[in-house]
Amino acid sequence: MDWETAAIARVIREARHHLYTWYCERKFGVSTGGLIQSRDLGVENRDAIGYSALEYEYLLWALPAIPFTPDKVVFVDYGAGKGRALAAAAMHPFRKVIGVEISGALVEIARRNLARVKRRCAGQVEIHHSDAAAFPVPDDANVFFFFNPFAGATLAKVVERIHESWIAQPRDLFVIYFNHGAFDECIEGQPWLQKVHETSFCGFYRLASAL
Repeated sequence: MDWETAAIARVIREARHHLYTWYCERKFGVSTGGLIQSRDLGVENRDAIGYSALEYEYLLWALPAIPFTPDKVVFVDYGAGKGRALAAAAMHPFRKVIGVEISGALVEIARRNLARVKRRCAGQVEIHHSDAAAFPVPDDANVFFFFNPFAGATLAKVVERIHESWIAQPRDLFVIYFNHGAFDECIEGQPWLQKVHETSFCGFYRLASAL
């Protein structure tokens, strides 16, 4: 393929992506685009990573992979940002959809977006303004969603909190983690959680004892 053909193909892919994003934003009734650097988020956590929303193609591919009956799903999105994943999850008949976001500015945008979501099916949708490391994992939370929201000590503490929650209230768990390299390193040597599917950009994980 010569450079002109490659350039045309790239333009077509980008145009298709932008059109699909526009379609999904209109369908859900939200506005979640844009890129915000971590230094502009107004937070003091060195582990925080700047805001960008996961592409709808990947998001809508991942949600149907959740292996639980929808009315049993309590979905937690860490690093919820402007609420794109929450809005998509709210279109499913999940029992509860929960977002956790450290940036107050993003929380306000997410709340406005969630208030506008069209044809919401989830029983309850909420977002919490909190550092993920300090957020108490709900006893009934069983699906945990991450799109590369933070790293380092924050990620390690979140994994620890999920594990402690499971010990206190045993239940089956499922994790969806995009850009999962840091997560794989974090759970290395922790046999309670096992990877059940992997692509170059996403890993699915489930409670080992449930397999």
